[in-house]
Amino acid sequence: MAAAMDRMGTSTTALYERLGIPPAATDDEIRRAYRYHPDKNRSADPEVFQAINHAYDILGDPKKRAVYDR
Repeated sequence: MAAAMDRMGTSTTALYERLGIPPAATDDEIRRAYRYHPDKNRSADPEVFQAINHAYDILGDPKKRAVYDR
């Protein structure tokens, strides 16, 4: 199942690094880190936005986060 979470062949902290938070971040810290949006950042790279969305999709869901953290 961890493979389904798409670690993209990187370390187990890669998604935390994408959001700029530590692995021990609280749910509130994860939500606050997810404030990057292309409409607010006109020069934003769509790939960066997708990577951040992917990180939040996993880390913002307690069940997916638990699987990722294993």
